[in-house]
Amino acid sequence: MSATTGSVAPASLAPAPAAGPGAWLKQIRFRRLLGPLALLVAWQLASSLGFVSTRVLAAPVTVIETGWDLLKTGELQVHLWVSLGRVARGLGIGVSAGLLLALVAGLFRLGEDLWPGGSVSRVVDGRRDSDEP
Repeated sequence: MSATTGSVAPASLAPAPAAGPGAWLKQIRFRRLLGPLALLVAWQLASSLGFVSTRVLAAPVTVIETGWDLLKTGELQVHLWVSLGRVARGLGIGVSAGLLLALVAGLFRLGEDLWPGGSVSRVVDGRRDSDEP
């Protein structure tokens, strides 16, 4: 076993704290939240000062209050389930159509000629348009 196993580096070898114009920012624990927080503050200020019409974009405080009211009445949950159903139906239709088109383009020569996605197989196996049998 070596003598350095489990030892701690002396304080003189520890990296010095960062100095410079942005050094204080590195000290903040949740600095990744500063960007979204600044955006929310700017949004609230723009709404409060009348730069943005409330008909176009409601203030964050209004959004939170309305969301809380909808949550308390149970209306939000009903609308979320309706939206989830629409998303599931759209996903099902899109996946089905994409799978069908991919199968036709990949399995049949006519499908490859009609659907331009068939050119991907040429890239994968190294064929060129002029190399066709």
